[in-house]
Amino acid sequence: MNGISRRADITRSPTTPGQRRDWNVHHEGRATSFLNLSVVFLIQGGLEEEVLRRAVGSLVARHEQLRSRFEDANGALVQVIEPAKRSSSPRLSVENGSGSGPDSHREWARTFVERSFSLHSEAPFRIGIHNADGDGQALAIVMHHIISDRLSLGVAVRDLNEFILAEIECRSPRLPDIPLRFADYASWWEEQRSSGGFTRNFDFWRGQLDDAPIDLGLPIRAAPRSAARYVQHIPETLAEGLQRGAAALRTTPYVVLLTAFSGALFEATSKADQVLQCGYANRQPAALRHAVGRFSSNMALRIRATSEDPACQLRSIHAVAMRAYTNAVVSLDAVDESGVLPRRHAPDAMTTVAFQLVEGVDHYMSVPGLDIAAVPISPGSTQDLLDVVVERIGERLTLHVVFCPEALDPSWIVSLASTFISHLDRLLASGAP
Repeated sequence: MNGISRRADITRSPTTPGQRRDWNVHHEGRATSFLNLSVVFLIQGGLEEEVLRRAVGSLVARHEQLRSRFEDANGALVQVIEPAKRSSSPRLSVENGSGSGPDSHREWARTFVERSFSLHSEAPFRIGIHNADGDGQALAIVMHHIISDRLSLGVAVRDLNEFILAEIECRSPRLPDIPLRFADYASWWEEQRSSGGFTRNFDFWRGQLDDAPIDLGLPIRAAPRSAARYVQHIPETLAEGLQRGAAALRTTPYVVLLTAFSGALFEATSKADQVLQCGYANRQPAALRHAVGRFSSNMALRIRATSEDPACQLRSIHAVAMRAYTNAVVSLDAVDESGVLPRRHAPDAMTTVAFQLVEGVDHYMSVPGLDIAAVPISPGSTQDLLDVVVERIGERLTLHVVFCPEALDPSWIVSLASTFISHLDRLLASGAP
């Protein structure tokens, strides 16, 4: 599962690198900070600036999305890709902090990752490193959602780490080839759309969402403005038992987590008809798994929550999820823009509740001799009323809840998180051998 946002559906055949690609892009407004995907690492031990600069150059040369910009051409957004050999725009920003300590790094990182991109004049990708006296470095990697999804962020971090290692060890990088790129996917998608290949998918989403509710009964106090993050580690016994429990229940770990969250939300709101948004990686061809691009689709899962036996509820949600996955090749935004629904279901800061399971990217950055740790940065804004993410790194699970404290009482968020973990405990116990 990947993070969700408004989708830029790029549709038309690609041309050669360096030429303008007149892909039809359904794009809403200018870039804003909540469309930035980012990860921040604190580094102790000293990463050489020149090593990092060369590694960044190699990363940009490998992935054409990282050397793209977007222009408005008669109302259509046009992607322009620089050839790798002429990609001379600076991608690495180096700053020496005036303060010291982790707070200095975090203050710099917060500003760096939230700065919006000017899509017409710069590539929607940047890397920065911040040096603080006696307190190591902070490394921030930022990609706009128009060229990336969460899986792509992990690909970029993994590849950057390999390029750094190759520079340090004076060897060639050991990375898989990229036989398919986003341009190939975009061309295929447009062929399917124009030939009616997605008619069945559009019909499915119309049937699911035609009369779906907007109000999920959350105790909203005011219009969302700023955002806050609540973080809670899920107990090790539950985290370690998730994969085993999902197998015993004959479903996926995401469906188990979603069932627990749906039950917690029903207990907190008494709303049985729930529409929860999530992202789908959309990379079934193995050849796409090493590329950077906006492949993911955002979906709306319509769940009928009940107080029945948790295992029965899980089977119902499993069926909903499997049908949605089958039709996830068509993004919810594309469904909205097709006009088949009476109203839009795009993410909205006043109504949308999102629940996702994502793979953490912390373990992709590892350099011998350096102590590297990923650190969360408090969000400055949120696209959804309530964005709940379970981050998985190995068998460790961490719950991240991004919300607006003016709109939702923080104590209600804490209670919802606690109820979710209780439901997860009961659900896994029901599937125990």
